[in-house]
Amino acid sequence: MALKSVLVLAAAGSARAQETQHPVHFLVMPRPSFPYPTLRSQSCVVPLSRPEHIEHARQLIALDAVNRHGSSDPLPPNSGTIVVAQVAAGSDGVNRNYSVPGFPAWSWHLAGRLGFGDYIAWEIAAVPTDIEAFIDYYVEEGARFIHSTIGRELGPVPAATWPRGISSPPR
Repeated sequence: MALKSVLVLAAAGSARAQETQHPVHFLVMPRPSFPYPTLRSQSCVVPLSRPEHIEHARQLIALDAVNRHGSSDPLPPNSGTIVVAQVAAGSDGVNRNYSVPGFPAWSWHLAGRLGFGDYIAWEIAAVPTDIEAFIDYYVEEGARFIHSTIGRELGPVPAATWPRGISSPPR
C-alpha cells in the first residue's frame, strides 16, 4: 500500500479495538453539493464493527451531514465526514447501489480498515463507479469518499435477506 494511504488509514484509526460481533451497515451517499449530477445517484455500503465508528456514523446521520456540507449551516470543524476504507475485490452480497431501482450489486466491497477523516489528497478521492472501473487501483490505494458521507443506517441485516417486494432500504 502506498505511503499516502498508510498515513490516511493510520489517521482514521487502524487499531482493532472492541469490535462488535456483527457489523452495522451504513449507506455512504453523495452530498447534494457534489458537482457532478450524473454521479449523485451512487451509493455504497460500509460495514462498521468498532463501537466508536458506529457511534460516529450515527452522529453524522443526526447532524444531517449529507445535506449540511457546504450549506449556510456548516458542520462543526473536524467532524470526520469522509469515509476512509480498504477495498476488496468481489461482491459480498451487501454492497449495492441503493440509490437506483433494483439495488445493483457492486463487484467490490469495503473491508479491513475502516474509519473517518476530515482531509484527503484530491487524487485519491473515490466514487463507486470509479472503484468499479479501476478496482485494482482502489484495492491497492483504498477509498476515500470526499464527496459523500454516511447518510443512513441500514442495520445489521444484509439486503439479500430483505423480503421480496421491498422497494427501498429500511430507514
